[in-house]
Amino acid sequence: MTNQEINLKIAKLCGKDKLFAVWECQSNRCWFYRAGEFGYTEDIKEAEHYTEETAKKMLGRSEYMGIALVPVPNYTENLNDMHDAEKTLTTRQRNLFVYALGIDVLKLCPLAGDYWMAGEVDSWMMTNASARQRAEAFLQVFEEEKRCLVPIPTDSAQWKD
Repeated sequence: MTNQEINLKIAKLCGKDKLFAVWECQSNRCWFYRAGEFGYTEDIKEAEHYTEETAKKMLGRSEYMGIALVPVPNYTENLNDMHDAEKTLTTRQRNLFVYALGIDVLKLCPLAGDYWMAGEVDSWMMTNASARQRAEAFLQVFEEEKRCLVPIPTDSAQWKD
């Protein structure tokens, strides 16, 4: 799967695949509204992002305004973007993410060698996983939740003996 395909899939899962920025032209230059409408920016990534409906409602302010589709975040190459995606995971999904990252993506073996040393090395490798590796694990959470070896209880009633 290409980086663009992965980025688009994650953006859809996070609801960031169809966001828009509002621009306004002044003095032969066009600018995007910054977050909270505090000033302007030339960089669409720094602009406030809206749903298409909300962005279109803002167009009545001036005849020199328009909306532009915001490019999807670069999850496969930018750790900050990937971290934002990881924040959307539920507790159950986070557990599956850690499992997928460690076992499936980084190919770490939880039972190999000295537990203490293996745990230290594994933690280091997982902490330093690339954005692409984290993106692959993120997608596995949604595509293959059944891969988890031990079912994770979803409610407190299942934790009782």
